[in-house]
Amino acid sequence: MTMSRMFVLLAAMLPISGCMSDPLAGLSRDPNFRVQLFGDLAEAPGKPLTLPPDAPRLLASVYDRDVAGEVVQVASRGDTTEWQATDGAVVRLDAGILTGTTGLGYDLYSADAAPLKSAMAAGGGSYIRAFRHMDGERRIVLTAADCTLTSIAGGQEFTELCRDGKRSFTNRYGLSPATGKIVASRQWIGWDAGYMGLNQTPNP
Repeated sequence: MTMSRMFVLLAAMLPISGCMSDPLAGLSRDPNFRVQLFGDLAEAPGKPLTLPPDAPRLLASVYDRDVAGEVVQVASRGDTTEWQATDGAVVRLDAGILTGTTGLGYDLYSADAAPLKSAMAAGGGSYIRAFRHMDGERRIVLTAADCTLTSIAGGQEFTELCRDGKRSFTNRYGLSPATGKIVASRQWIGWDAGYMGLNQTPNP
């Protein structure tokens, strides 16, 4: 499938490749690093969207592509939130757990968050998570992964190891000591897109 959209840097290239080559670097990225996101390398860029200036924001990093930028919260219902970049790319979360993306090219159509949330509440455990991706013929492809969640750093971080046959991926989650909510993470998008890092960042 041809990549239709991807994150690119609007600003001059910054020395981020060293951080992003490490797939576990999502928990330690500089929260003050800021660039805008823009899409579609193959076409002339359209007019950037105007996003709420005072809304919560995250730094989103796509490691396999060595690019990063801000996404702003544009919708919320309970634990479910939707975050958008200035080019229209979308990240969907459930209590900080990545459940979908739009505009990356190889997008995550949906992912189950409930088994992971239950395991986090229990301090760890084993479970099955379902990840769905759309292939080049617009068919939904299911990945049913056997996952194990392990608590580290005194319960302030979790490592999630998921296996699909001979393949595996590892997600990391950092929690706020004050609220217990996910504030930094490195999460799997898919076999083609790799990992996304998400870190809270202060409003301007």
